[in-house]
Amino acid sequence: MTKNSFVPKKPEGRHRAAFAITLCTLLLAPRQTGVLHAEEYRNVSVRKVLTSTTVSDGSRIRYLRADDPEVSVLVVDVPPGGSTGWHSHPVPVYAYMLEGVLAVEMENGKTFEFRKGDAIIEVVNTGHNGYNPGREKASLVVFYTGAVGVPNVVKEQQAAVPALP
Repeated sequence: MTKNSFVPKKPEGRHRAAFAITLCTLLLAPRQTGVLHAEEYRNVSVRKVLTSTTVSDGSRIRYLRADDPEVSVLVVDVPPGGSTGWHSHPVPVYAYMLEGVLAVEMENGKTFEFRKGDAIIEVVNTGHNGYNPGREKASLVVFYTGAVGVPNVVKEQQAAVPALP
């Protein structure tokens, strides 16, 4: 042990009893502060948007395990008739629709539609294409929960179009 190390002494005698009473009081007394769930905040309006154990196609949510986690937040605007192009995500992605309509077609042919106020829990490692079938801009805030050096989006390779003879 070095000369400057601090090692607390065990309470003795009368101090030991006072310490025990104080500790029990702190542990057993009702607390004025503590952990609150979002629904318990005061003077704040809270509206639950979604609680889910599955992603948008119904498969179970999977979390990324990483030594260097990284969160990226983007606002994505898709014009009427616009498309994200076919892509996949190697990391968990969550989104919230700010305005408009976004249709998401999965590689298995199923399509899901999301509107203003909807939460999206995106599929991981599954090809999909988001497009705007509406007449106004579709806008969403997207949260990528990835890792340093891991891409958030992987564009799908487009099949070669045969040349005309």
